[in-house]
Amino acid sequence: MTKGFTLIELLVVIAIIAILSAILFPVFAQTREKAQQTSCQSNLKQTTLGMQMYSQDYDETLPFCITGDLYTSVWSIYQSIQPYVRNEQILLCPSDRPPSVDLRVIGMSQYGYSANTTVMPINIAGFNPSNALTVAEVHKPAECVAFFDAYLDPTSSLANYRTPPDRRHNEMANFSFVDGHAKALKEIPPGHNPSAAGNPN
Repeated sequence: MTKGFTLIELLVVIAIIAILSAILFPVFAQTREKAQQTSCQSNLKQTTLGMQMYSQDYDETLPFCITGDLYTSVWSIYQSIQPYVRNEQILLCPSDRPPSVDLRVIGMSQYGYSANTTVMPINIAGFNPSNALTVAEVHKPAECVAFFDAYLDPTSSLANYRTPPDRRHNEMANFSFVDGHAKALKEIPPGHNPSAAGNPN
């Protein structure tokens, strides 16, 4: 005669499975997020390479973050570097959450990264005229942020329509730097605010 499991034995097995699941699921989630963080860093490196290639073709001048005429057409940095990267997918962070509205309807970028307006300023005719910077004017390119993880915020002004760096990768945000390298950081790089305009580092 085959002996079956008792109710207590079944409950013990179920409890063990539940405990193991509670322990392992967060580990699996963190591992998955780590892989997405690495993919995001690769995206930022390629985007920054596109920026560097653009500057080489324009006498070492960096592109504007946003340029054009507010009442006719606006040109974003992503459109400027697209001929060099030729892949819109690298502008989408795999961990980014979608904005609350479709920003394409109101003429804003839907991408999950933001450019540092300190070195790539906004130049909208009649709104916020500014001059483009050259690579030589960026005094510490290895310390100066180029692009970073940012959540699109359609409720903010055009000058700052993204939140500060979005720590979407296990409480870390990815940053790329003008010299081309990228890394994940918990805090904004010292002495530099990527979301504010001003003099380059």
